[in-house]
Amino acid sequence: ITEIGEEMEALNKEISKIQTELSKLKA
Repeated sequence: ITEIGEEMEALNKEISKIQTELSKLKA
């Protein structure tokens, strides 16, 4: 995995966390 790939993977994980939190707030 390239450095960019690792960065993208980390960002995707953070986005998933945020989306989960938003879902909790909306529920």
